Amino acid sequence: MKITLKNKEVIVKEIRSLSKNAKNDVIKVTAAEDHLVLQSGNGDIFASKTVLDSIVGNDELVTIFTVEQPGEMLLDLQFLSVLSNLVEDEVVLSVADNALNIRTTSVNLKLNLKSDEVFTPAPTCELKPYLPTLPKSFYTELLQNIGYACESSDKASRPQLRGINLVSNGERLIATGTDSRRAALFNIELKTDEIPSIVVHNKYLSDALSLFSEEEILSEIGNGFLVLKQENVTVYVKLLDGTYPNVAPLFSISEKSFRAQVDVKSLKNVLKLIDSFSGISKEKDDAKKIVRFSAVESGLNVQCIHQGGEFSTVLPIASVTGTLPETFNVNVQFLKEAIATGNETIILTFDGPKLYVSTVPSLQQVIMGTRI
Repeated sequence: MKITLKNKEVIVKEIRSLSKNAKNDVIKVTAAEDHLVLQSGNGDIFASKTVLDSIVGNDELVTIFTVEQPGEMLLDLQFLSVLSNLVEDEVVLSVADNALNIRTTSVNLKLNLKSDEVFTPAPTCELKPYLPTLPKSFYTELLQNIGYACESSDKASRPQLRGINLVSNGERLIATGTDSRRAALFNIELKTDEIPSIVVHNKYLSDALSLFSEEEILSEIGNGFLVLKQENVTVYVKLLDGTYPNVAPLFSISEKSFRAQVDVKSLKNVLKLIDSFSGISKEKDDAKKIVRFSAVESGLNVQCIHQGGEFSTVLPIASVTGTLPETFNVNVQFLKEAIATGNETIILTFDGPKLYVSTVPSLQQVIMGTRI
């Protein structure tokens, strides 16, 4: 195998994009006449990217590399730091005696190559179509609206809570995320054939999307994997096992619930004041901050109590239905994440031990609070 890199920074960037999912810090490089295939895998996510030998830049064809002798090698990621530190942009790479020789006009280096046992290849399986071909923005929006509600700890007793549940009735796609203390449900019109319900790891899906351009993405499933494809990128994401909890009952709202229309900017300003107060009281972890809502004549009273003191202010509300006879405690981190996207005004609905946050029509969010 022999390759001459004409623009090494492009190759460094492409290899680095796959590095986070490379078990044993190994990337497989396969050289053909006019392209390279880069592969990485760790058992949960596998990625393959094809890099052409030239690209169009400033209306000109720019050569990235030339392949003088096709072949393949297992590359240790220490190669990236070596390549980045070379002064020359043109570098000749050749493989002989299980070693990679790196040569420029002023430098000769030799790196031992990894053995086949340390590389985890993508699974071989029969694939079936899953969702229709959709733009990357669809998946990005789904993650933004649902991903925050998923369990973030890898030590969770119910691993499936680390994922997003996707299910369709043929007319609408319903995506759900929950960590058992809150839930988010994204319900959009999307005509599909009959598809199985799956649970895909929130972080793995996010990692996979980082490898794609903004073009449309084809999705398939097979052998416990969701497979996403574009012309030059293929990513296998392992699906999570186990039964996903039925969160539908959480989104049933009582007619007697207390509903308040709130200006998002005003609510964010209140949360900033709480952050300032919490800094004085030495409490910096949003996950440990609790705010208490109660109804007053002029709006919603928002109170935060710490060992260092007490903070309270009134949040103006535009319209109200129902009554809030009791106070309601809400986790500050959950509230911040729930209002991160959406319109200038939102609806807060207090119903028993649940707070519903309505930001956009297709998204439902619920936070489990404590009534006292």
